[in-house]
Amino acid sequence: MAACLDAVQAALAEVMDAPCWSLSTRELAELTCQAGHAVTAMAELRLRLIAAADVADVGAANGATSTTGWLAHVDRARRNDAAADVRLAKALDTTCEATRRALLLGRVNPAQALVITTALTDLPGWIGEAKRAEAETWLLDHAAEFGPDELRLLARRIWEVIDPDGADERDGKLL
Repeated sequence: MAACLDAVQAALAEVMDAPCWSLSTRELAELTCQAGHAVTAMAELRLRLIAAADVADVGAANGATSTTGWLAHVDRARRNDAAADVRLAKALDTTCEATRRALLLGRVNPAQALVITTALTDLPGWIGEAKRAEAETWLLDHAAEFGPDELRLLARRIWEVIDPDGADERDGKLL
């Protein structure tokens, strides 16, 4: 894995000073999309490493009180952002394999993945695996068209996927 990351960094160093002004609008559009897919693939790898670091208790091994604390320190990030990364990493590692794979393939971005995993994690424990998988697929399908904000609104309607007959009754109780 280290060799792969070294190769990525070396490849990026090769184009560090490459001018973009000479690219056509078509090239700019294609390369911007391609770079976005590469970023999401790197995000998936990073999240996979964070999940493994959490299991191995890397934070404590490095003098931090938690993986979140350690990650906030090494990334020089806000603690809330580090906590969201750890939550997302754990969910992708344990219960949301389809979302992890979609992130790796560039079908979703990290913000969309966080919305999906949060929606699935917030489901009650009595929801079976088949219904969870159905809900995850439904959200992933909608992620192809909608950004994280719209996807969050759709996630609120997840009961219509899990229990179409009981969704109206559940909504009535919420009112």
